[in-house]
Amino acid sequence: LRAMIAAINAHHQAEGASLSKRAMFLSGVSHDLGTPAARLRLRAALIEDSDLRQKMDADIDRMTGMIQSVLDYTQSEMNVEKPRKMSLFSLVDAVVADFQDAGYPVSLQEQETKTISTRTIFSDSKPASLRGSLLKTNRMIVTAQPLSLQRAIINLIDNALKYGRRAIVSLETSSEIASIHIDDFGTGMSED
Repeated sequence: LRAMIAAINAHHQAEGASLSKRAMFLSGVSHDLGTPAARLRLRAALIEDSDLRQKMDADIDRMTGMIQSVLDYTQSEMNVEKPRKMSLFSLVDAVVADFQDAGYPVSLQEQETKTISTRTIFSDSKPASLRGSLLKTNRMIVTAQPLSLQRAIINLIDNALKYGRRAIVSLETSSEIASIHIDDFGTGMSED
């Protein structure tokens, strides 16, 4: 049993060291690719044809976005983020606001109006409504890794914009589960 435990621990350490080396290599390559990308952006700014310049800028933006996502991934692999309590609504609202500030068609949909019945055996009052604005103030506290969750939401919204015309983000919560929905308006996929 001791020999098996020692072998498993040795394998675990070797695998961890291998993953760490790969993450450092990817991080280094991604960082090094940032310099030529910056030079390309400067050279593209000198192009007189505005249509061609815009197309090149869009390609450079996509390329630098990919480089940044690899850097973010490798940094998260090397420094594992500890989960902490956070406001889910605040995080999602900030991500959506960043997309809106950049001019992208992304919106945060208010939660549906909830109805609470106040009827009891002592009174027969009509159901009262909670408006969406009241529900938005709901703190929706969750335990999560904020940077990793933010990166995942950004990637999903990016994909929704890439393959659909716009993105609508909404939250659904219960006492046990919090769900983030990102709807796009693309052509969809066949069953095949």
